[in-house]
Amino acid sequence: MSLQFIMGNSGAGKSRYAYEKILAEAARHPEKNYLIVVPEQFTMQTQKELVSLHPAGGILNIDILSFQRLAYRIFEETGGSLYPVLEETGKSLVVKRVAQEKKKELTILGSTLKRTGAVSQMKSLISELKQYQIAPSELDAWAEETGEKKLLAAKLKDTGVIYRAFEEYLENRYVTAEDVLEVLAGKLEESALIKSSEVLVDGFTGFTPVQIGVLGKLFRLCAKVYVTIIMDEREDPYKKAIPHQLFAMSRQLVQQLMKAADEAGCPGEPEIWGTRSGHGRFQPGSTMVQLEQRLFRYGKRGFSGNGIEKRPESGTEAKTGNPAAGYEAKQQGIYISVAPNPRAELEETVRLIRRMVREEGMRYQDFAVLTGDLSVYGTYAREIFEKCGVPYFVDEKHSVLMNPFVEFLRAAIEMVVQSFSYESVFRYLRCGLSSLSREETDAMENYVLALGIRGLKAYGETWTRGYRGIKPDEVPQRNLLREKFYAEVQPFAEQMKKKDATVRERTEALYALAVQNRMQEKLEERRQQFEERGQEAFAKEYSQIYGIVMELLDKIVEVLGEEKMTLAEYQEILEAGFAEASVGIIPPTADQVLIGDNERSRLKDIRVLFFVGVNDGLIPRHDAGGGILSEYDREELERADAKLSPTARETMYQQKFHLYRNLTKPSERLYLSFTKAGASGEAQNPSYLINEIRKLFPEIPVRDIEKEEKPEEKLEMPRSGEALFLEELGRAAEGEIDPLFEELYRWYAAHPEAGIPAETYRKAAFLRCADGVIGRSAASALYGDTLKNSATRLEKYAACAFAHFMEFGLQIRDRDQYELKAADMGTVMHEALEKFSKKLQENGETWKTVGDDTRDRLIEECVEETMADYGNTIFQSSSRNQYRIIRVKRILKRTVWALQQQIRQGEFEPGEFEVSFSMEDSLSAINIDLSEHEKMRLRGRIDRVDLCETDDKVYVKIIDYKTGNTSLDLVALYYGLQLQLAVYLNAAMELEQRNGVETVHPAGMFYYHIQDPMLDYEEEEDPALRILKELAFNGIVNGDPEIIKRMDKEAESGSSLLPVRFKKGGGYSASSSVAEEDQLLRLSRHVKRKLSRYGEEILNGNISLSPYELREEDACRFCSFHSICGFDRRLDGCEKRRLEPLERAEVWKKLEEEES
Repeated sequence: MSLQFIMGNSGAGKSRYAYEKILAEAARHPEKNYLIVVPEQFTMQTQKELVSLHPAGGILNIDILSFQRLAYRIFEETGGSLYPVLEETGKSLVVKRVAQEKKKELTILGSTLKRTGAVSQMKSLISELKQYQIAPSELDAWAEETGEKKLLAAKLKDTGVIYRAFEEYLENRYVTAEDVLEVLAGKLEESALIKSSEVLVDGFTGFTPVQIGVLGKLFRLCAKVYVTIIMDEREDPYKKAIPHQLFAMSRQLVQQLMKAADEAGCPGEPEIWGTRSGHGRFQPGSTMVQLEQRLFRYGKRGFSGNGIEKRPESGTEAKTGNPAAGYEAKQQGIYISVAPNPRAELEETVRLIRRMVREEGMRYQDFAVLTGDLSVYGTYAREIFEKCGVPYFVDEKHSVLMNPFVEFLRAAIEMVVQSFSYESVFRYLRCGLSSLSREETDAMENYVLALGIRGLKAYGETWTRGYRGIKPDEVPQRNLLREKFYAEVQPFAEQMKKKDATVRERTEALYALAVQNRMQEKLEERRQQFEERGQEAFAKEYSQIYGIVMELLDKIVEVLGEEKMTLAEYQEILEAGFAEASVGIIPPTADQVLIGDNERSRLKDIRVLFFVGVNDGLIPRHDAGGGILSEYDREELERADAKLSPTARETMYQQKFHLYRNLTKPSERLYLSFTKAGASGEAQNPSYLINEIRKLFPEIPVRDIEKEEKPEEKLEMPRSGEALFLEELGRAAEGEIDPLFEELYRWYAAHPEAGIPAETYRKAAFLRCADGVIGRSAASALYGDTLKNSATRLEKYAACAFAHFMEFGLQIRDRDQYELKAADMGTVMHEALEKFSKKLQENGETWKTVGDDTRDRLIEECVEETMADYGNTIFQSSSRNQYRIIRVKRILKRTVWALQQQIRQGEFEPGEFEVSFSMEDSLSAINIDLSEHEKMRLRGRIDRVDLCETDDKVYVKIIDYKTGNTSLDLVALYYGLQLQLAVYLNAAMELEQRNGVETVHPAGMFYYHIQDPMLDYEEEEDPALRILKELAFNGIVNGDPEIIKRMDKEAESGSSLLPVRFKKGGGYSASSSVAEEDQLLRLSRHVKRKLSRYGEEILNGNISLSPYELREEDACRFCSFHSICGFDRRLDGCEKRRLEPLERAEVWKKLEEEES
């Protein structure tokens, strides 16, 4: 027995030399066995390489194994029983379960383990403890030793509780992968295979204590053990490891192995050193040789003429060959570039790969792309490599959490846990795997939203109710959807709601739901669809996902099957299992570019490496130090001689070693690139590695892709020219047409198979704002010959004709929802006030005479009746809505009090409330002839009409109640944006004239704001007066002093009712909102002309996209159709109508000029 190291620099040919040595020995001694132990991911690759190196193309007495495979090989030979191995997902399930059971014993980790990812962190910590052969009792001892650090001590105690419970749960049931190696170490002595074998250990940079224990047994039992070590030939491998030095990991590894060999009584043989000869990776004299020799070698001596300074002879040289011819002045193997962002960086990478494949005959498998941030670069790479037709493989496992099948099962559990809330039900249905189609789901969701349906019981009852936006014959159809959904989920829900159900019963219910919905067939259909589209990665995921989920469910039943747990606990167990599960995609072809992570991906036999994203923070990666034990905790434990995985400081040193290994993997070329900005646009700095390389090779220029890129370089593939085509198309739209664009356009237009919709892009680039006319025939089909409209609708038209067309032509509106909106509350208040006026009449009361108690009682009754008229339970659906009832009553009590005080202050009497003029066929104010065959009829309800009658005159005042903050703006009225009050005043005056009154005068038009103002009573001498002032009318008053006095007897001393203020010397102040009667009548005629014009334009088909803009207001601010209209000021013809802000006097002057 003996131990011999095979040492050499990265790329020196250690593995190749070792493989050829083993092959030669195996050929000479066919009776002996030879075992090659490599990392798990290298077993197949190593086997292929050995077969290719063997002269006969086959190996008989050589086995390639990982540590795990070696264990099972020995178990097969020696016999004996071994409990089932609990893999990673099973560990997570057990950790979650024991955490639930021991939650009362956990002081600080109980809540932590409920967070996403925390179970996986605890599982990893337990695995780490087992790898380092640390027992639960040792954690208790550590906690005692670190007692001053209370947080760390608490963490260690809690971890010990879970670790101990984990071990107890597994006892006599399962073993872990770490336990397998411990069992292996005990079984090796019984193996005849091991005693007659020579072993080569290759491809490792470090070993865990458990693996060291296995190797110690191999040293004692095997005839000979070879171990390959990465070590600079100028270094002393037996010198004590200093952490910051490049080969500290290798020295530490040598010391560990020599100590294990010494304990096993295994002598060491002189090491074998591999030099760069026929086995070497690099061409003699190449830049890559210089990189390997000089990278991270601080303070090294100069180099001899052959490029390699040899170490003193202490061992045996593997072979000798011609040394390097010297350092070339021009580096031809290393290239550095800077890109504006990751997308441009990868686009340049793909172009270079395509060029080398085309011009130099390389294969795609000769290339690899590494990055420090695969989550960002992997996403871009999939898009760009796919678009350019370059075969690729992203070396990562995909989480299954976003797969629709997994989401379906998670949503099904959540639906029961959340008692069939709206969100959980439609999370389930939106997975697209239930029995309801997408269209059926949409229809059912609209119904559920509108009527506030919640809970399984509501889905079990027949649906008969309708709502404003549904046709009566559609309700039975919605009920059929309910029956379909209820039949699907009711058995599952009943089983899941059982309090004492076992894990097996719950899992069987979940499985039955999947079978009932033909899940396997649906997933196969989707797999075929992806395959037909050429989306191989998705096709492979969907081919595996059903098996992965079934395997997880089997594992849950196997590990926890007969345990009883609540549904919430079962949900946590299932979530922990899904979080651990992943889809590993097998590379679809051998000839493809590998895209991987700098720290995790293993490279072999590549000619060109692209190292992208070499930015500070990514290379080296700045870990956040997450996990159950923080970096500070680990450093504290290290100071207490409690050894675990490397600390952050040690990891930082090790990253340099991994960088050295990866940067020396390509045999010919290395491309380093960094970006000026990250994926989110944040500024980025280059990594220190860029400066390191430039110090070594100062003549290497940094190529700026953005500045040096030529247009034709973007045309490696038809799809890769899309960005250039769009760029040139944008210039062409501005009038700069380049011959290159013309040629590109003709080619893409003639070759639609290239996947570039040239004509569509052209139309989009030259898009102009539409003329906004649908034609008279289309308008007639939508509106008919009689245009039924309202003042509010015409205000919408004045604001934007397109928005009017969307809302009232096509009748597009937001979905009805079971909620109280501001408009709903306004409706309640309006109706309650109308009922109040009627009740006054029924009780023989008037506004002026009704007493306070009667007034308050009547308004409360009116509110209750109005809410009862709604016919649903929305007012009782939440505490917030119940409070709204109280608030409405309070506001309306204040309102009727204020209205009563206002009426008592004047001579005007309320004439009518909620006056509807919709059915008045002969009113010219609302029935407008637009042409010989076309007319417009306006609908509306005047909240209140007040009248004051004298001997020969009648004065009319109209009031509209508002629950919002609308104020009458004369300028907005002039531009047609506030027509309502003027239309109502015209109609009210005409109605009075029809009642036989010869002389009718406009007294004013007002808004009354229904509100309950808050005052500081301590600062108010007369609070009631101040409240009345706060609730004063807003609008325009006829400036006749007699009329003003009839409306407010106290106006001269300061009106608390009207927007009027008198000067001391007589006349009205500038803030008064008054108008002469002639001006009001002129305004009335102006509004009539506006109405006629708007009606004609609507029936002529005008839907122009021309929203208004007035001062700070514009039509687009709160528009629901902004995402539909496509209004964009960058498009020719898309402009807002800028309305000129006018002073009040200017408005009156313009009205006068209209009629002159």
